[in-house]
Amino acid sequence: MLFYKYGELNNELKNKLSSLGLSSYEISAYIALLKNGTLSASELVKRTGIPHSRVYDISRRLSEKGLIEIVDGKPRKFKLIDPDIALRAFVEREKNKLKKICDDALNLIKLVTLSSGLEEKTTWVVEAKFIEIIPPLIEKTEYQLLLAAPAILINKLKEKLGMAASKGVNITTVIYGDSELKRYFVEKEIELYIRKASSLNIALIDSSTGVLSDPHVNYSILTTEPIFVRAL
Repeated sequence: MLFYKYGELNNELKNKLSSLGLSSYEISAYIALLKNGTLSASELVKRTGIPHSRVYDISRRLSEKGLIEIVDGKPRKFKLIDPDIALRAFVEREKNKLKKICDDALNLIKLVTLSSGLEEKTTWVVEAKFIEIIPPLIEKTEYQLLLAAPAILINKLKEKLGMAASKGVNITTVIYGDSELKRYFVEKEIELYIRKASSLNIALIDSSTGVLSDPHVNYSILTTEPIFVRAL
């Protein structure tokens, strides 16, 4: 149990709320509602000093954080949601956001490591779609690229494929489903095969890096292991 003098309570609460990511105006509005209960916009302005032009924006942000309720009416009013429930739920959501950011950062680190051309032979499972992984690998390709994917995905990559072909990269594509890219690929001297049945998304870069992805899931397998690359 923490003990504070009464005059220290406000400052300590402000510090804690600030540590949770609330802005100074959000903190002022939150504490005013905590002390006074349901308030209108004009009452909130009077008790906090928040500019009237900002009070609705501040209240909306607190509502989006799940900390207050906006009660429609004339005038519109703002009501605190039970802090024991709302603050805990807010913290849990922020933890989930941070975990997602961390996971995304780790995935990007794997991609950057792979695209940097390190000699270490290894395999990664990356929580990213094929379309998110392939563009930097196409840019990295030096002499040969084999690519098999649905027509809609190949269409999104056509500009990068065209640029790679212009640099002299030998490109072979297998498109699942019909495609309107035949003329473009002929102009760019990109070898094209059409396959009606869909399959896994596959890429092989310079016979040294492979990517395998199921279009129905949000992860891909990247490998520079020679035995796996040869299997592709």
